[in-house]
Amino acid sequence: MPKKQLVHHSVGAIIRKDDKFLLIERAVPPEGFSAIEGHIEKDESPEQAILREIKEESGLDVTTMRPLFEKTLYNNWCRHGATTHHWIVFECIVKGIPQATQESKSIQWYS
Repeated sequence: MPKKQLVHHSVGAIIRKDDKFLLIERAVPPEGFSAIEGHIEKDESPEQAILREIKEESGLDVTTMRPLFEKTLYNNWCRHGATTHHWIVFECIVKGIPQATQESKSIQWYS
């Protein structure tokens, strides 16, 4: 019998201001530059998850959000052992000044 594949459900945020996009330099694996993203926790809706992730990773508050797309990605690993993620990506408008947190080495607007 084939081994059941572990699938995590995740959210991501495309945050744009003028002609720039907000990216973080991740402090935890997988390292590198990324949009704000994370796993959906048990009993949490995708909308609740993206609000929480944006606050945790940037200190920003979301004023408006809308879903952009939903897709399952294979060979998309994470430090928790999943190699498949079902993604829901939102376009978000935020308020506040972005600040690096425990999960990010830096956070900045990029063009």
